[in-house]
Amino acid sequence: MSELSFDPRASAAHRYPVEIWRFLLDSLMDDSEYVLRFSVVTLLDYYMDTTHIDKVLPTLASINSHAYYVKTAVAWALSVCYARLPIGTLACLCSDQLDAFIRDKALQKIMESRRVAVFDKQRLRILFSRPIE
Repeated sequence: MSELSFDPRASAAHRYPVEIWRFLLDSLMDDSEYVLRFSVVTLLDYYMDTTHIDKVLPTLASINSHAYYVKTAVAWALSVCYARLPIGTLACLCSDQLDAFIRDKALQKIMESRRVAVFDKQRLRILFSRPIE
C-alpha cells in the first residue's frame, strides 16, 4: 500500500523545489487558461516566501493572458505577496509591467484583506490617487 499523507510538507514542491520551480516556469509559457491558473496558484501556495519573492514577482508580472481566471489568479497572488512582503510587492504594483485589470484587482484584494494594516491601505490609496474599493 502506498503512503498517503495530507501533510503539506510532504508535497513534491517541498521535496523537489528546484524541479517544481522549473516545471512551473515551463507551464507558465502554456497558452491553456487552466494550466496557467494552476501554475500561478501553485506559485502562490509554495513559493511566496522571502527566498523566492525576487523570482516570483517578475514571473507574475510577465504573465500575459487575456483569460479572466488567469488574471484573477495573478491578482490574488500579488495581494498575498503584498500581505506577506509589502515592500517588494509595492514596486511590482507600481511598475508598468502589470495589466491594469490585474493591478486594480490586486489592489481591491489588498484593501479587502484583514492581513494588511490600515496604514498600508491608506498609503496605497494615496499612492494610486483614486479610491480603491
